[in-house]
Amino acid sequence: MNPKTKRIINEVKSKGIKVMVPNLFTAFRMVGAIAIPSEMLQGNFEEAAALAALCGLSDALDGKVARKLDAETEFGAKFDQTVDKLFALGVIVPLLEKDPKWSIIILSEFAIALTNLQKEDKNTYNKR
Repeated sequence: MNPKTKRIINEVKSKGIKVMVPNLFTAFRMVGAIAIPSEMLQGNFEEAAALAALCGLSDALDGKVARKLDAETEFGAKFDQTVDKLFALGVIVPLLEKDPKWSIIILSEFAIALTNLQKEDKNTYNKR
């Protein structure tokens, strides 16, 4: 097992089951990232909007809950970032079907994701 994976596993073990609570909020948002586009493509925009609002609330809560429970982990932070990108793409891609101008937002999201990955790589390199 590589050292980074070991470190993440040990971090989760040391903090116990409470680390799962904020990750459940994030997991809910991941399900929303799949369900919202499906609802949008079927024309159920009210349902998609309600689910998006709930997902937005879960996004606001996951970090706050993690800090409150002292359950912040590297895995949780990466999971949250990844789901944020999936969620954004899940909402934006069906909009492309309606209006291709949305492609500008997709390109912006992609650029932000690449920038975040580059920062992460630089931070990892500097910690060595």
